[in-house]
Amino acid sequence: TIGTSVGSVQFGTQTQGFIAVNANESGQRATILRAESEVLSGDQIMGSITQKGSGSFAILLDADAAKSDAKFVIESNNPVPGAGSRLFHVSESGEVRSHGYLTVSQSLEVGTSVTAQSFTGSLTAMTGTVDGGTF
Repeated sequence: TIGTSVGSVQFGTQTQGFIAVNANESGQRATILRAESEVLSGDQIMGSITQKGSGSFAILLDADAAKSDAKFVIESNNPVPGAGSRLFHVSESGEVRSHGYLTVSQSLEVGTSVTAQSFTGSLTAMTGTVDGGTF
């Protein structure tokens, strides 16, 4: 349910509110920021950012080149940036880091090298071939 609409911007007033910015006043090609749900359960309770139309969404770091250390960060357990537990980040330098564990369910492609620091444990279920790179 739309509460108010100003040009191509819509505000929802239902239990799960939303803000939609649309390409036109007909609501096409919208980017929607939706609050958490009070009536759903499980993963459906999550708030979300939804991209309709092309389905693509970009996060542009340092678009005006004002800094040299911009980053996209995902943290948990604190509403203050930099104060929570860091889970994942992408830096303007190109560094991508998963803090804690990284699980890959299909395949992992490495362009140049794999380095293990303080590796303990064993590699037991390796099948197929290993080509190229430095190990």
